[in-house]
This record gives sequence, C-alpha cells and structure tokens, in this order.
Amino acid sequence: MAMSTQNHNNLLGMLISIRGALLILCGVFLSFFMTVGRLFGGHRPGMMFGGLFLLLAGVFDVYAGTMIRRVSANGRTLGIIVCILALFSFPFGTALGIYGLWFLFSDGGKSLYQGTGIGPIDFDRPQPPPNSWA
Repeated sequence: MAMSTQNHNNLLGMLISIRGALLILCGVFLSFFMTVGRLFGGHRPGMMFGGLFLLLAGVFDVYAGTMIRRVSANGRTLGIIVCILALFSFPFGTALGIYGLWFLFSDGGKSLYQGTGIGPIDFDRPQPPPNSWA
C-alpha cells in the first residue's frame, strides 16, 4: 500500500524533529562534559562552541520539523535547508536528506505546500474571473 502525500509529509517532519532532538541531546552532553572537564584543569573553548552549535542546529531542526508537520507556508523551505545540511551527516543524515529532497521536490510535495491538495496541480480547472477593480 502506497503512502499518501500527507503521510510522507508527517514522516519527514517527525524524522527531522527526532534528528533535532538528538542534536540537542548531544549538544547538552558535549557542553556539560566540557564544562566539567574545564573545572578539572582542561581548557578547550572550541568544544564549548561545538556544543552550542549542536544545540542551535537541534533547535532549528525541531522548529523545521514542526513547521513541516503543520504544512506551514515556510515549512517546505525550511525542510529543503535541513535536508541539504543533513546530506553531510553520513549515513543516517544522508538518507534523511535524500528522502526529504525527493519528497519536497516531488509533484505531491510541491502541491501540498501550494495549497492545492494532495494530487498534482490541475491546470485544466477553470480559473476564477479576473479582478475588475483596475
């Protein structure tokens, strides 16, 4: 049984949110352990920035995943950005990025975010009359 466009969208939003939660968790642990290590004499300020970067990237992913699941106007754009960035995280991020870009650039993904429903755009449908307020 094939998945509907809405199911693909929800799955992509969930996977991006899960990736974001894992990034937040890694960022918290990295920041915590670097702080504790600094207390015992180690000094690596670059690692603190790495933890902060992971936290910010995770928050961005969770936000993007939420906007995708809500089919927000900017959800598709945020999803494309997250999927392109995820391509560099081999192997799971690469798989997520390929799946996300495949869906978001498909006809169903485009039409979902253009508000035309689940199927592709129907150009044979009669258009509304032009505005006569010229």
